Amino acid sequence: KNRGSMLPAEVDKIEQVLAFSDKIQIAIVGSLDHLAASNLVEKISNDQRDTDFTKEEFEKLTSYPVPKLSSDGACSLTEEAADEPFNLSKQIFEGTLTQSKTDHQTLRLWKLSKVVKAIQEKLGADWFGIYRKVVHEGTPVLVKEAYQGAFSRAIFPLTEEFAKNSNNSFVGINVQGKLIQDISNYDGPYYECSKKVLSELCIPILNTSGQVIGIIDAESHQKEFFTQERTFAVLEVCHDLGHFNLFQ
Repeated sequence: KNRGSMLPAEVDKIEQVLAFSDKIQIAIVGSLDHLAASNLVEKISNDQRDTDFTKEEFEKLTSYPVPKLSSDGACSLTEEAADEPFNLSKQIFEGTLTQSKTDHQTLRLWKLSKVVKAIQEKLGADWFGIYRKVVHEGTPVLVKEAYQGAFSRAIFPLTEEFAKNSNNSFVGINVQGKLIQDISNYDGPYYECSKKVLSELCIPILNTSGQVIGIIDAESHQKEFFTQERTFAVLEVCHDLGHFNLFQ
């Protein structure tokens, strides 16, 4: 068993080293700017709407299915959907979101969904999600704001106790990315959302002051899925999300 590979949080510092797998290390010389050939996040951050959001579009951006939780709320019952979807508008934004094309938060969620779709198409991963750090009911948490793939938990508490079994919470607390190339041979913190997942890449999103403002989680049904190219693509998106106005 292994405890997975650690990824440094400040990926744009000179001569950082990614623990890319158990056997290979990749040195990143210089900043991530030279990797940003697509400028995907920057392009999408400048997008604007010509029309207001339809009811269907609004509901798709602000509401999604989640699994039922165990009686103590700690574990997902991965095969069963909860009776009610998770509603970002009501549960995180206190019902303040609107369908207006100029509503900043609705527009921001729309842009995040476009980022997820674009990077998912580029990666070919089976699951990809962006989480933002917020305070919910008095506790710092990661809330899922955009994703593609099977339904999964909406909120991950940023507590040491939850981080003992959650990769997402561990990354959000420790400001340290995690790469697991073979989950069947891994004994570190892991929150199982699907038995089909065999590899995972989880990276913190930092603002320009180096503070964690969210994470990206990517999963595959294949072992050793996260090649150098795929890992760099996710790192690029994390870097750019921390530098453009998609988390405010």
